Amino acid sequence: MALESGTYLNSLNSANPASTDGLAQADDHLRLIKATILASFPGITGAVTSTHTELNVLDGITSTTAELNTLDGFTGTAADLNYAKDLNATGVTATELDVLDGITATTAELNILDGVTATAAELNKLNGINVSTTELNQLSGVQGNIQTQIDNAGGGLLDYAMYTSSSTWAIPSGTKKLVIKASGGGGGGGGLNPGNLASQSGANGGDTTVTQSTLSISITAKGGLGGNPGPDPTAGKFQTNSSGGSALHGGGSIGGNEGGHHGSVGAGTNGGPGSLVIKEVNNPSVQTISFTVGGGGSAGGSSQGDGVGGYVEFWAFG
Repeated sequence: MALESGTYLNSLNSANPASTDGLAQADDHLRLIKATILASFPGITGAVTSTHTELNVLDGITSTTAELNTLDGFTGTAADLNYAKDLNATGVTATELDVLDGITATTAELNILDGVTATAAELNKLNGINVSTTELNQLSGVQGNIQTQIDNAGGGLLDYAMYTSSSTWAIPSGTKKLVIKASGGGGGGGGLNPGNLASQSGANGGDTTVTQSTLSISITAKGGLGGNPGPDPTAGKFQTNSSGGSALHGGGSIGGNEGGHHGSVGAGTNGGPGSLVIKEVNNPSVQTISFTVGGGGSAGGSSQGDGVGGYVEFWAFG
């Protein structure tokens, strides 16, 4: 009878015993089978309930006992492990993750970072900055590049000029904001001649204009109305139709007083400037601006005063 020898299951020959063999050595085959099974599975001391499919999952595993023991106590899901895999693929190192150790921020605070496109190098610029929360909160509501807004806000005064007669003025290089103030001439005083009570009306003040077509500047500041004799409350008010900026109330001529109304005779007086127009121009190019200044209106008589002349002011801020 053929009988192989061996220690483990792979030593067994499935062709033994041959069908022609007798039963004389059957007990030897049984003892060999039992010995190889026990030698091959020395650690099994109870029932094995795993299926062949479950056991086949281990096929090809090269992990060590220590590596598998790392999962001991793990209660997460496969999705958790996949997340760790994806995180590792981003290149985040253990050292970088350790930076989060001890962070007590809430989910809402961490969500502030959602959508941040800054690189690690850019964020590292914040390392060591001792700006307080209060100081950072002062940036709340900022809607654009801060440096650009500072640049456009204008700095110190680059140039100031005031003219009381017609001329030209050149915008200095580096001007971020230009403010132009233009005033028309005041109206002349008017009233009644104290000797013969004859009407003495003052003349209107002249208009002041400022023009620069390239910068779309076209300002007209109307002169003040001349004073009228008598108690007319409308005398001496500024004229309308000023344009090219924000038109403000002008003085104009005060005009005549109540001469002859109650038997008293008095002289009218000269008024202040005419209408005042203010215009602002942001980031103007270097240009020459032309302007004509309106003169004050002449008085109605020797006892009245002439109107105040107009003027133009230029304020250039860098």
